[in-house]
Parts: sequence; C-alpha cells; structure tokens
Amino acid sequence: MKKVFNKIFTLILSVISFGTFLNALSIFASYYIDALGYAYHSDKVVHDAYVFGIIAVLLIVFVLTLIILAIFTKNKRTGIVSKFILVVIFILSIYAFLVGFSMLLVNGSNGCSYTEDIENYVNSDNDDFRISYFPEEITDEMTVVQYSYYQKSIDTHNHDIYLEVKFKDVETMEQHLLIAKETFSDGGYIEYQNPYDSSFTDITKNTWVLYSSSEGKFASIIQFEDREEYKYVNMIYQSITYSYEELTIIYNYTDIGDDIEIGHDPDYGKFYPKYLEKFGVQHDPKNNFEYRYSEN
Repeated sequence: MKKVFNKIFTLILSVISFGTFLNALSIFASYYIDALGYAYHSDKVVHDAYVFGIIAVLLIVFVLTLIILAIFTKNKRTGIVSKFILVVIFILSIYAFLVGFSMLLVNGSNGCSYTEDIENYVNSDNDDFRISYFPEEITDEMTVVQYSYYQKSIDTHNHDIYLEVKFKDVETMEQHLLIAKETFSDGGYIEYQNPYDSSFTDITKNTWVLYSSSEGKFASIIQFEDREEYKYVNMIYQSITYSYEELTIIYNYTDIGDDIEIGHDPDYGKFYPKYLEKFGVQHDPKNNFEYRYSEN
C-alpha cells in the first residue's frame, strides 16, 4: 500500500512540476521567440532566441530525466533526491512565470522592428510602410536625408515612421507637397508654423485623436511626462513638415505612449521620436504642444 501511495504521489508531483515548468517556459518563449515576428529585428534578438532555444531544450531534457528517475528508479536515495529537485523546480517555475510575465508586461516581447535602411522602405511588403501621405516610392528627384521605421508592441502598438527628403528646386518640391496634401486626410488638415522651428511649416490631420481631457479634443499631442525616474512622451503626431528655405519635406507618423521610455535602446522600449530629434526638442514640459481639433 505504501509503495502504491508513493507511486501516485510521484506521478502527481511529476505532472504538476512538469506542467508548471512548461507554463513558465512558454512565457519566456513568448518573450524571446515572438520577437522574431518583428519585421526588422536586430541580430541580438536572433542570438537571444537561439540561446533561449538551446537552454529550453536542455532544461526539458533535464526535467524529463528527473521524472523518469523519480518514477522508475529502484534506488531509494536517487528517488528521494529526484522528487526533492522536482519540488524545487515547481517552486522556481512559479517564480520564473511571474518574472517572465512581468517582463512581457513592462517591455513586451524582446526586441522591436527598427530600420534606417531606405531599401526597406522601397521594397517592403509591410502595410505599416504604406501610410497614405508618404511617397509611394523614392524618386530620382528626392535626396533622402533620413529614414527610420520603429514599431514595438507593449500595452499598445507604438509606431514612429520618419522620412526626410530634400529637393533641387521649389517647383519639384511643391509638386510632391501637393500630392501629399491631397492624400493626407479625408477629414481635412490643419496648417501652422512648426512649434520648434519657425522656418518649417507643419500640416497635421484635422482628426480627433483618441486622447482627450476636460479641456477638449485634440488633433495632435506632444506631452512630456515623468514617472519617478522614467521619462516618456505621449505623442500622437501625423504630419507633413516642410521648409522652402531648406527645400525639405518631412513625412512623419508618430503614435507612441507611456509604455515607451525616452532613450536610445529600441529593443528594450527606449526610443526618442525622430521628429523631436530632428528639431532638438528636449524632454521638458515647457516643450509640450497641443493642437485642438476643429469641427469647422
């Protein structure tokens, strides 16, 4: 009877320990392997996924070996040690699950989509690259000053897509500016002096963004905030910015919230929107900008 009870206990312990272990492993798989689904992930993300895969396989083999030993060994001491380690694995797996869940909650999956290669703009099949008011292609009339694409999912999908081009003459620039305006927004657009550089003019969508307060509805928001040592910017800014002095058009699409920290480590959710970087805008509430939605 004692042997039967011991076998049942060992089987239950093995199932619970292995199930809890696999549950924890799945959380870390979501963190490391899901990152490979980003369109333009870094080499580090690939490296981390391979390392995780190797460690995961070794751990699975180790746990299965313990289970086999615990169930089938005839050596009493080996059985006791195996069962003790399975209990430890059960406890550690619960802790690991909580750690992995926190990592996903705070940082999303490991990595992001980030590229500065203009060839990716030209050749990409990713729909995120095909924002209506961005050029359909990079023509010989354009000199690309800077291009970048950033996307990372944490609480929400955060995007920052930026294309800055120069032209040789005003006529060519105006042709492209007219095309951009015509495709910009069904709800119309608002045109005003750039809040950070008077030599530029901004055009933003006259569409109420999903951000409101008791003060009203906004078409565009740039709001710097702190959370203890964590600095971030709530920024919803879809714009065409141009300067006749510099013969430049900047196409920008930014939708970034408080789950992205201001910084320069895109994989870990630290990013500074390129529009703000272009105009040297520092993290300071004095640099906040809001433009009201107009129903006229």
